[in-house]
Amino acid sequence: MRDLAEPRVWAYRGNEDHILVRGDLTVPAGLVPAVGLSFFVATPAAEYLWADLSKIFGLTAAEASIIKRLVHGERVDNLAEALELSVETVRTHIRRSYVKLGVGSREELFSAVSPFRIR
Repeated sequence: MRDLAEPRVWAYRGNEDHILVRGDLTVPAGLVPAVGLSFFVATPAAEYLWADLSKIFGLTAAEASIIKRLVHGERVDNLAEALELSVETVRTHIRRSYVKLGVGSREELFSAVSPFRIR
């Protein structure tokens, strides 16, 4: 179970636009706790917009980048070449991401992170 202080992110897909909503708990000194909301809007023609997977799942920047590219359909060997990494290094990032997300397969990985992507 996530800590209440961690940000929450929701993705809503409409007919024309897609909205990403992020909620952060804030507790100003001496005041009542409140929630701050941020809204991001993307049109279907725009590039994919992602929530901050590093904050949500504790991924490193490299792990988050690789996971996003996997979801977009890139292969491990192509990723390694594009990022100038060895195939084994890319696989290590993927394995560590599995552990952090608590998943055991590529399908479970995609299912866990896909709600945080807006098209």
